Formats: sequence, structure tokens, C-alpha cells
Amino acid sequence: MRDEQFMITYVNEDGSVGLNRVQPDGSIATAEVRVVTMDDAVATLHALSVTSKLKLDDRLTMIP
Repeated sequence: MRDEQFMITYVNEDGSVGLNRVQPDGSIATAEVRVVTMDDAVATLHALSVTSKLKLDDRLTMIP
């Protein structure tokens, strides 16, 4: 059993965040969005390093 992984898709004006689930093959389930409050996100979720995120989604780049 593995932990579920999510990627932040957007941040709402009220501070809540929309999350897409990372599937077991590393692709992003863009059709599914889970919305959580920022307090819940900070208390229960752990961020990945930039390198790990780049491996998960090829749409991301290191260019600002």
C-alpha cells in the first residue's frame, strides 16, 4: 500500500487549493480535482522536491 500523491493545480482566493491525484504510473489525473483548505494542506500534506515534481509531470520546467 502506498500513500496517495497529489499535485497542486491552483490556489483559490480563499486560500483553498485544488489538487490533482498522481497516478501510480506517474501521470496526473487532470480530470479529478480535490479541493482542500490551506490549513488542511499544510497540516497533512508534504511537499516533494522540485526534481521529484519534474519527474512526475513533463509539463513542468525549471525555467521561471
